[in-house]
Amino acid sequence: MTFEITKDNNGGRTSYLEFDCGRKIDLNVEETAEFEAKVRHWLEVAKWMEDTEED
Repeated sequence: MTFEITKDNNGGRTSYLEFDCGRKIDLNVEETAEFEAKVRHWLEVAKWMEDTEED
């Protein structure tokens, strides 16, 4: 799983979370605190998805 924040030429930012399966989730955040909260949320979702696959 990877996290990436990219900046465009206009100073805007794009942030997304990419899972090992190739799925990307656009976090659409501008501030670090909001980014961290969304990353924590999606990490919990990813862990839950991995745990349920093992059952």
